[in-house]
Amino acid sequence: FFKSRYADLASCWDACRQQLSDNGLSVIQTTDVVDGIVVVRTTLAHSSGQWISGVLPVKVKDDGPQAQGSGITYARRYALAAIVGLAQIRPGWH
Repeated sequence: FFKSRYADLASCWDACRQQLSDNGLSVIQTTDVVDGIVVVRTTLAHSSGQWISGVLPVKVKDDGPQAQGSGITYARRYALAAIVGLAQIRPGWH
């Protein structure tokens, strides 16, 4: 819609879901409030029981539901890409 050259959250999931599954990996993303700030916690878990997790604060301009939802979606995309090593730029977009 905005002619963005970056992949959206759904495209990021599409790019890594099968490879994660094929290797016994899963990604879990949850939200929480830490010290009054909304955060997205992203966990990369292996079928062996091992896991690694990271927290990304959600910074938004206002407290409205649209801003919060948008901020959470952006944080989920960036955190997913970071934990699986995914480049978010769409090939062929300049």
